[in-house]
Amino acid sequence: MRNEKIKHLCISGLDGTLLNNKTQLSEPSCHQLNILIRNGLLFTVASARSIFSIRQTLKGLSLTLPVIEFGGALITDMDTGHHHVINNIEPNLTNELYHLFSESGFTPLITSFNGKEDCLYYETISNEGVNWYIINRQQMKDTRLKKVELKSIMKDQIVCFTIIEHYEILRELRNKILDMYSNHVEVYLKENPFTKGWFWLTVHDKKATKEHAIHYLLKEYGVNKEQLTVFGSKTSDLNMFKIAKNRIAVSNAKPELKEAATKVIGSNNEDSVVNYILNSV
Repeated sequence: MRNEKIKHLCISGLDGTLLNNKTQLSEPSCHQLNILIRNGLLFTVASARSIFSIRQTLKGLSLTLPVIEFGGALITDMDTGHHHVINNIEPNLTNELYHLFSESGFTPLITSFNGKEDCLYYETISNEGVNWYIINRQQMKDTRLKKVELKSIMKDQIVCFTIIEHYEILRELRNKILDMYSNHVEVYLKENPFTKGWFWLTVHDKKATKEHAIHYLLKEYGVNKEQLTVFGSKTSDLNMFKIAKNRIAVSNAKPELKEAATKVIGSNNEDSVVNYILNSV
């Protein structure tokens, strides 16, 4: 645990919260956050994105704290890529899940750490939703992307299975996974906003939540819940709201998040997160 005296810790979601509708951090927000961080504010982000994507999105922001990526599956140093925490799926369970997917006719994308580097594996391009994703990763020059026979990488520390399909198909698979493994995994089903009609089913370890990740940061940096402020907009941010004294929702947040918030501020297009920190923290 670090010894320095800490006054406050702020943790923000990215898409729909800190980022505007162009999925960008505005120049004013970036500038003000850098000043605040240099002056001692503890600030970081919690996102379903990977560190590769977070780095590109927050280019220019000098974060000193590790970021929460993959919804809490990884806690990672922004500059070096070193993982402070890896909440990978249990090895025996990865094989069972892969067998379930194969039996059901699905070939997942797999995100893992192989002991040296982060990897994003795929074996086949099964539909247009997957095709869009692979092309997008290639265009972004995502060095994690590798085409392999998936059976060959089951010894990696697997942090996420992703299956891209239409909603009704994935809903049935989600229910099957929850019936069998609800005590061991977290399962999310959401639409890709860039490819309407194509949904992503992601499967993570049970400890891979923003709530668990924040508990780690609180302990590591000597901060208590009274000193914690979280910002969110999505239902996936609700587990952050469970543990924070100050729970701030942007005005474009989901209704259930607003109900759980201690305060609702302006929208993600108005630099509202940074303005709140400037005026209230």
